[in-house]
Amino acid sequence: MVKNSIIGDMPVTLFKALKFVHPLLFIYWLGSKFINVQENVFFGIVYEMSALLFVLFTVAVPLFVIVYWIINKGKLNKTLTVQLLLHLVFSGINIVVMTLDPANFTS
Repeated sequence: MVKNSIIGDMPVTLFKALKFVHPLLFIYWLGSKFINVQENVFFGIVYEMSALLFVLFTVAVPLFVIVYWIINKGKLNKTLTVQLLLHLVFSGINIVVMTLDPANFTS
């Protein structure tokens, strides 16, 4: 665990939680994608909220990871470094998918 860093120990706990948040957020978005949003206003709102959360999370996590990595470059153990790389790869794939097919993120 990273001790006495500028940001503190909270990001380490956050990174451990991200491995559960990424798949759950993706499943939530994907499930709401297949709901018929044209006929039901409530599900349309759920879909739009999930798409917004997914996009914000996909863009915010890489920025946070890069800043955290720069600040604590020499203090990270191998497991945390691999976890950070996996989050960057997952977010990068999401960004590429959003860029290539933006219709997936609109109703």
